[in-house]
Amino acid sequence: ACRVFPARFAMVPSVLLLVAVAVAVLARTSAGLQLHAHNGRGWFEMKRSTNAVGNLHGGDVDVPRCAAGGTLGCFQDTAKGRVVDTEVATIQGPFASPSFCAAACGIAGLGKYAGVTGDGSAMDTRTCYCGVALNPHVQRVDDAKCSLPCPGGSNSSRPCGGQGYMSLYAVTDCQGPPLPSPLGPPLAVGRACSQPEVKPFPFCNGSLPLDDRVTDLVNRLSMTEAGALLTARESPRVARLGLPPFYWGTNAIHGIARVAQECVQDTCVSSFPQTIALSATFNKTLFRDVGAVIGKELRARANLGVSDDGLVSWAPTINIIKDPRWGRNQETVSEDPTHCGIYGAQWSLGLQNGSKTVTPALADSPWLLSVSTLKHVTAYDLEDYDNHTWTRQTFDAHISPFDLADTYLPGFEIAITKGNAQGIMYSCNAINGVPSDANAKLDTYLHAWNFTGYRSTDGGQVAQMVSDHHYRPTIDQAIQVALEAESDIDDGSSYQTHLLRALTNGNATVALVRRALFNTLRMRFRLGLFDDPKLQPTLLGYGLSDINDDVSKKLNLLASRAGLVLLKNDGEVLPLNTSEATHKIAVIGPNGNSSRALQGSYGANTYCPKSNPNCFPGIAEALAGAVSPNSSVMYSQGSDVTTGTANQLQDAVAAATAASHVVLVLGLSQSVEREQHDRINITLPKVQLQLADAVLAVGKPTVLVLVHGGALAIDSLKQRVPAILDAHYPGVVGGQAIAETLLGKSNPSGKLPYTVYPASYQERSNFTDMSLVTGDGRTYRYYQLEPLWPAFFGLSYTTFSLAWAPTPPPPKVVVGPQDVLRPLVVLTNIGAMDGDEVVFLFVVPVVLAPVNQQHSVIAHRSAHLRGAHVVAVPSHLPRKKLLDYHRANVPTGGEVSVSFTVGWADFALTSDDGTVAVFPGTYNLLINRGHGDQLLWKGIEVTT
Repeated sequence: ACRVFPARFAMVPSVLLLVAVAVAVLARTSAGLQLHAHNGRGWFEMKRSTNAVGNLHGGDVDVPRCAAGGTLGCFQDTAKGRVVDTEVATIQGPFASPSFCAAACGIAGLGKYAGVTGDGSAMDTRTCYCGVALNPHVQRVDDAKCSLPCPGGSNSSRPCGGQGYMSLYAVTDCQGPPLPSPLGPPLAVGRACSQPEVKPFPFCNGSLPLDDRVTDLVNRLSMTEAGALLTARESPRVARLGLPPFYWGTNAIHGIARVAQECVQDTCVSSFPQTIALSATFNKTLFRDVGAVIGKELRARANLGVSDDGLVSWAPTINIIKDPRWGRNQETVSEDPTHCGIYGAQWSLGLQNGSKTVTPALADSPWLLSVSTLKHVTAYDLEDYDNHTWTRQTFDAHISPFDLADTYLPGFEIAITKGNAQGIMYSCNAINGVPSDANAKLDTYLHAWNFTGYRSTDGGQVAQMVSDHHYRPTIDQAIQVALEAESDIDDGSSYQTHLLRALTNGNATVALVRRALFNTLRMRFRLGLFDDPKLQPTLLGYGLSDINDDVSKKLNLLASRAGLVLLKNDGEVLPLNTSEATHKIAVIGPNGNSSRALQGSYGANTYCPKSNPNCFPGIAEALAGAVSPNSSVMYSQGSDVTTGTANQLQDAVAAATAASHVVLVLGLSQSVEREQHDRINITLPKVQLQLADAVLAVGKPTVLVLVHGGALAIDSLKQRVPAILDAHYPGVVGGQAIAETLLGKSNPSGKLPYTVYPASYQERSNFTDMSLVTGDGRTYRYYQLEPLWPAFFGLSYTTFSLAWAPTPPPPKVVVGPQDVLRPLVVLTNIGAMDGDEVVFLFVVPVVLAPVNQQHSVIAHRSAHLRGAHVVAVPSHLPRKKLLDYHRANVPTGGEVSVSFTVGWADFALTSDDGTVAVFPGTYNLLINRGHGDQLLWKGIEVTT
C-alpha cells in the first residue's frame, strides 16, 4: 500500500536531489484505461474502465487510493530539470486534476509529490508529474504564475500550473491493498513480441522480410494512437499490440547527458571531450570508437532498465562552422564539409554498429547497437543574435544554390552515404522562406542519397511554422506540410495534440501518417526490439560493467590528449622544465582549476560517483599532482569568465610575481556561448584581457592555455605570449591531459578544425550572411585575407618531414572517369620525441572549362536539377579543398608511409546554379601537415 506523506513543505530538505525512481505510462485503449508503472521493484499493471477515469477511486478493481493534499505552491522549471521529473501522462480535458495525478503517483509507487503543468493551448493539455524529492535547483515563484485552472468539476478552482510552471501537491491519505506482483522485465528496454497473444502476428515473425513486418504493425495501429507514437521523448505503450514505451532523443553529443540517472550503482556514464576538441584529433578510428562507447552504454543502460534515456541518440552535430560567433560551435566539427562528413560517418558507424576496439563481439550483428541522428539539416548557425533580433526559430537563411550544394549539404551526404546514419534532425531555421522540416528540396536530396532512416523535427518546429515562421496559418496545415516532407517525429506537441484534427479536416492523410509510422517503427525493429532475445546474447549481455569501463577510460584520455593544439612555442618554452629546485608554477585564470568548465555543453550533470565526488581534477590540481617533488603549483582565479574584482586581479599578480613560470588559462564558458546564446564578439571577454595584461607585465615566462568552443581572436596575445596551447573543451579528463602535455609527458598533436580570424573579421563580416564567398570570404576555402592561424594548423614537440615516396609523381597526368591516382608520401620523425602527426590531401583547381556531358554531373549531389544542360565554370573557386586525411604515430627516428586514393569524381566542384560536376581542366593535388612541407602534384589534366 502507499505510505501517507504529510503536506508540509517545510519538512522537505532543500538539498534533496531529484530521484526519478520510476516511470508510469498512461494509455487509453478500447478496453479501458491502463496505467503501467515501475517503482524500483518491478513492473505492475492496474486496469480501470473508462467511465471512472477522472477519479480512479473505487470501481471494478481494487487499487491503492491517494489524494492531493494542500498545494505546496507554484514552482518554475529550470534548465537543470523540472520540479519533479517523472512524467506520468499527458492528458486532456476533465481528467487532469490534482486528485487524478495524486492517485496516479500513488499507484505507481512514486508518492510524496504530484505536480501538474499546463500548456495554455486551446486543447487544454495537462501533464502529471510525480517525484519522491524536489529538484534542488528550482525555486518557488509567485502563485499567479500557475494561473491555469484545473479542468473539470470541483477541481476547476484549483491551480494546474502553466507553461514552464508546475503546481505542486503533496500525495496524502494513501490506502489500499499491496501492489500486484511484478509482470516481468522493465519495459524501458522496449522489448516487444513477448506476450503470447501477440506472438502470432506477422510483425513478430522474424523470418519475414523486415519491411513486411513493419508494414503489418503499422496497419494495425489506429490514427488515435499515431500522434503520441510520433512524438519525441517518451512514446507510449500500445498495450493491445504488446508495444512497449520507447524513448526518442537521448542527448549524447560527447556522452550520455541530461538524464536523471547518469550514475547507476555508483557507476557513471562516460563523458568525452566536447565535439570540437574531439574533432581536432583528426582521428577516424577514435571517432568510431567514441561513438561505439556511447552506443554500448546506451544499450547497457537499457538492459539495466534505466528509464530516462533510450537507444536513439540525437547526435552527432555536424553543422558547418561558418562564423565564430555561433553559440554552438563547440558542439560541431569543423568549417570543412568533408571533415564534418567523415566525423559523422565514423561516429554513426560506431554508434550503430560498434567498433573492433569497443564491441569486438558485435561484428556482423543484424541489429543496430543504437541509432545515430545527424543534426541539424541544414544551414543552422544562429541562436539569438543581436539581442534577439534573430533567433533560430525565426531566422530565414537566404542561401544561394551554390552555397547550399557546396557547403551546407556535403557533410550530411557523406555521413549518410558512407556511415549509413539512420536518423536526421531538421534545423529550426527556414531556408529561402521554407522551414527546414517542410522543405521539399531537402527531402529530394535525402532520397537521392538513399536515406532510409527516420527524421525528427527540433524544439517545437511544427508549431513554429505558424507562430514564428508564419509559413502556414494553422497547426493543422503545418502538420500537413511537415508530414509531406517526411518529418516523422515531432519534437513538440503538435502531432500528439492536433494530428487527429488535421486528419479530420483533411489536412493530413492516413497514408502520410502511416509513412511516418513506418519510418520510425522501422528503427525499433532494426534495434532488435521485436526479435527473440535468445538470438541477441551480445546485445543483451551489456550491463553495468560495460559503462565507463577500462576501454572507455583509455579512449577518453587518448582523445583529450590528442585534441590539444599547440599554436605557438617560441624558444621551446614548452614542455616546462620542473627539474629546477626552485621551480614554481602559477596557474592563473577563471577556468584554471575546474573540471566542469572543461566539459562544454551537453555534458553529464553527474560524472563522478557519490563515493568519489571529485574524481576528475582541474588543470592546477592535475599539474600539482604531476610535477616533480621539488616543484610546486599555486592557483589564482584572477577573474571570473566575464567579471572580476580588484582583489582577484591583485592576487593573480602576486601569484605571478612569486612564480618562476605562469600558466595563464583564459577562455569562455557556457555563460558566453551555448545553445540559444550566440557570442557578442570573437575576442576574449574584456576582464580576461585586463588580467592577461597585468600578468604579462610581471615578465615571467608564460604559457597561454585556451579553454573554449568557438574560435578566439587573440591578435595581441599571439605576439606577446611565447607559448599557446589550445584545449577547446577537452572533457572531464582535460585537466590531466593538459598537465601531462605542459610537462612533456604527452606530445600535442591536435589540428585546428577551423580558421582563426583576426579581430577585424567581426566588423568586416555580417553574421547573418550565409554566403561563404561574399566580402572577404569565409573558411580556408574562400577567405581572402591573412588569418591568425589557418585551418589544420597544429605544432608538435618533435619535428616531422614529409616527402614523396619513392620519387615525385610525373608532372603531367591525364585522369578520366575510370582512372584512379594513388599519391604516396613518407612521414618521418626527425625529432627527439615520439609523436602523432596528421597528413592532409587537398585538390587545387587551376584552369577549368564548362561541362557539356551529362555524365560529368554528380547526380546524387545535384538532385534538384532535371535534364541535361551545359554547366558553366563556377564563379568562385576554392583556394583548396580537403579530400582526405590520415593520422599516424611515428616514433623518433622512424617513418610511416601514407597513401591516398583519388578518383575522377574527387575533382568535382560546384557551379553557381548548385550543380556538382567534374569540370575538365587542370588541377593540382596538395599534401601537407597543415603547415611546413608542401608537396604539390602539379598539372593533372582531368577529362570528361
